[in-house]
Amino acid sequence: MHRQRRVTPSDPFTLLRTPLGKAGSGRVRYGAAMALWRDGHMNEAQLEVYREASAHDDRNPLVMLHDRGLPAVST
Repeated sequence: MHRQRRVTPSDPFTLLRTPLGKAGSGRVRYGAAMALWRDGHMNEAQLEVYREASAHDDRNPLVMLHDRGLPAVST
């Protein structure tokens, strides 16, 4: 039986979509990315994109993923 995952404000998939430009948002997205990598939802190359973008709250990791030919993380 497939269980639906419960979505909460602290859910890593939710935090990965923290709005760009908000102070500290890059680090929030990177923290979420680390949790998703740990749980096998993201590969190392995808995680590296979020690490690089983490210091820049307005840098869009989805654009960076696309530019590198990497898929976005699916929920």
